[in-house]
Amino acid sequence: MAERRMLSRKITNHDNFTSLPATTQALYLHLVMDADDDGFCDGTNIAMGNAHAKKKDLDTLVRLHYIIRFESGVYAVKHWQMQNAIRKDRYTPTEYQEELSQLTVKPNGAYAMPNRQPDDNQTATEAEAERKPSVCQLGNQTATNRQPDDNQTAPQVRLGKVRLGEDSLNTTTSTRAREDDKELGRVMDFYLDRVNPTPSATCLELLQAYTGSLGADVVIRSLETAVDERKTGWSYIQAILQRCESMGIRSLADWQRAEDERKKSRESKAQAPARRMSKSEEFAAAGRSHPRTADEMEKLLDAVDKIGGQG
Repeated sequence: MAERRMLSRKITNHDNFTSLPATTQALYLHLVMDADDDGFCDGTNIAMGNAHAKKKDLDTLVRLHYIIRFESGVYAVKHWQMQNAIRKDRYTPTEYQEELSQLTVKPNGAYAMPNRQPDDNQTATEAEAERKPSVCQLGNQTATNRQPDDNQTAPQVRLGKVRLGEDSLNTTTSTRAREDDKELGRVMDFYLDRVNPTPSATCLELLQAYTGSLGADVVIRSLETAVDERKTGWSYIQAILQRCESMGIRSLADWQRAEDERKKSRESKAQAPARRMSKSEEFAAAGRSHPRTADEMEKLLDAVDKIGGQG
């Protein structure tokens, strides 16, 4: 089996990929490295451990069609042949021939599973979407690639385009999930770049939870506040996020409204009339502001002595 693996910038530099969380991107890279010469791998636990990823990262790659999941538990890198061309003298056929037989290769080199039935973790809509070219693949194909080849007739291509339009209403859930992934990716990118490049798994899980409840804009503004104040410890960041939750801040407009209210509260306190001092406080203040001279103190003591002698 060949020891070197290649990655295509058409995949890893595409906006769809770079918007994924860092752990999801890292998992994809490790799966590519661990795959055999046909792009199949079954050691996902090892890859997830090396990438510090979790099951949800693996599910995200399946849902967005970066990898294909088989009922046997084996996975295939969908764009394998787009990225890796292995010399025949170094090529070792995969041991997963049954799974390989279920795949076809599109003109652009991507795997497809035409007759796939949805598994327990995939809806029928997702299975149908997997049989169609993704937006990334369509953007990377040339006009020549879109023409029918020996294994594809023109009517099939037109039917695919028609079905793509018919299923647009059914992919709303998948689109929303992809948008959620992009929002989380924004938060993770900011946190890793500006706050802590080596966060703990617990920290990442909490960031994901806060992003879901508060929104990416509020979480990023909270992180910016911590950075500006040079207090980037997780306890301080979490205190800001918890305060946002308790105050019902769910957008930047809510954040600005809370800032305005706090500013007004400070101004009203500054303009409030000062408390009147008692007589003893006035006497003490007068003594501090007008200290007595030595002559004044001597006269005061003489007066006290006279009063004592009269008694």
